[in-house]
Amino acid sequence: AFEQKINQQDAESQLSETSYDAELIGIFLEEANELSDGMEAAFNDWQRRPDDLLPVTQLQRDLHTIKGGARLAGMSPIGDLSHALESLFESVVERRIEGGPDIRNLVRHAMDVLAVQLDSLEKGKGLIGQQGMVERLENAARGEVWAPVEALTEDESELASSDVVSESEQISSESLEASSEELDSENLLPPVEESIL
Repeated sequence: AFEQKINQQDAESQLSETSYDAELIGIFLEEANELSDGMEAAFNDWQRRPDDLLPVTQLQRDLHTIKGGARLAGMSPIGDLSHALESLFESVVERRIEGGPDIRNLVRHAMDVLAVQLDSLEKGKGLIGQQGMVERLENAARGEVWAPVEALTEDESELASSDVVSESEQISSESLEASSEELDSENLLPPVEESIL
């Protein structure tokens, strides 16, 4: 549905850039929120049956969809985190790494951060780049050592109330106003600093 809308909007060259971006954000959030429920169910299945790779394959597919939608909508922090998670799931599915308790714990933290990012975007708040988490996921996908996820807990918990977004990721005020009904928010995204994890 998301990619179909992209193709339709590419054909409608008269559509302004502002309304294009606003509509993409609304469509992205709708699809991402729908996928989130399935991802939680798949992760719980994986926790119960660690040797079963079917839930991991489902997680990989869902993250691929979210990654593509986020990047098309200009939401790079969500796209980057989704890509890192997708790559980790790919490594597990292809048995390059074991999906043991440490990996699943890291995935749980990363999925929580992703959920908070989606919630923050929907409420008109800022997106914080999660380079620290992305690097941990990338290291894990390569079978390398990563920094303890416990160190991320405090910063992750602050994301939900954050009002900042990287200048390179800032959504225009016009875009937010045009999509106020879809995002149920009249707040503008303020300038930001990228969080350092």
